[in-house]
Amino acid sequence: MRENYLTKAWPELPKIEGFSADLKGDTGGKTWLGITNKWFPKVYFACMEKVKAGDIDEALLIAQNFYFNNFWIPLSCDNLSYPEDVDAFLEAVNFGEGTVLGMLKQCSNAEDFMQKCEARHQAIAASNPQEAQFLKGWLNRDKLIEMCFGHGA
Repeated sequence: MRENYLTKAWPELPKIEGFSADLKGDTGGKTWLGITNKWFPKVYFACMEKVKAGDIDEALLIAQNFYFNNFWIPLSCDNLSYPEDVDAFLEAVNFGEGTVLGMLKQCSNAEDFMQKCEARHQAIAASNPQEAQFLKGWLNRDKLIEMCFGHGA
């Protein structure tokens, strides 16, 4: 439901993604709330324009609508149970929705999905030394998602 997006997924996104980043070696380039200037330049620059003008609320609204329309809806999160809906959404911000859709097909529940996410992060780091510098952060991100949504509770 859109309610899970607005009340559970969206409020956690800034905690998990951070507001602004420009990390050396990050293939996505500069990001704001996980929106990269490489993959989503129009949205990124629209948000940055609002931030620079001091209208953070409008920037957040642009980002919120972007994520709902480009991640929550394409992932069919409304058809997933909680917390799998929120997990899938938050992991898609990092992996992309196509990768997450494929992973969801291989999983029986939210815990299984999160284990696959952790394994995928480890595999990426193992196969690409440039990306290995981000492994600790990715695994911390996975753990934060699990903690936020009561996995294993």
